[in-house]
Amino acid sequence: MVNKVKQAKNSAPGGVFYINEYKQVIVPVSNSDNYYYAGEYPTPLIFSFEGRTINGDGKDLDNNPLSPGDIWEGPHCGIRYVLTAQGTDLYYDRIIKGGAIKQRVKLSKLIGQELASKTARKISRIKGGGGGRIYINEFCQIFAPVDGEYVYIGKLDSLDEWFPKPVI
Repeated sequence: MVNKVKQAKNSAPGGVFYINEYKQVIVPVSNSDNYYYAGEYPTPLIFSFEGRTINGDGKDLDNNPLSPGDIWEGPHCGIRYVLTAQGTDLYYDRIIKGGAIKQRVKLSKLIGQELASKTARKISRIKGGGGGRIYINEFCQIFAPVDGEYVYIGKLDSLDEWFPKPVI
């Protein structure tokens, strides 16, 4: 899927791609600010490495479930969002060519302040005050950098408490 997009857009095969929380494959193309949709990939990416399982499903390297606040040893692959400094909302920035911010998209504007605050507070309890970057992966697992380490935040309870699925 990734190589088809990259080759169609005159880029070398292989390289970076993202799978969002809706399992949509998003492909950046070199020498461009553009990202392309490659389709949906519903099969979980799970790898074996040196007798251990590596995936983004909220488990440690011995396949034991993580608890919120545990160190996130899994892959640091996910879609970036930002928890506001107040810990009451989340957002992402839509970027246009040249790196200019086109639009700040806030969760509260899409699902309402009450539900957005509920989701943000769950994240803030583990992430801590001051907000900052968080990531969500294709398993709907959330992790974030905290004091120099990546920490497991938890699994998103429901995509109804999140940004709507991008329409492509």
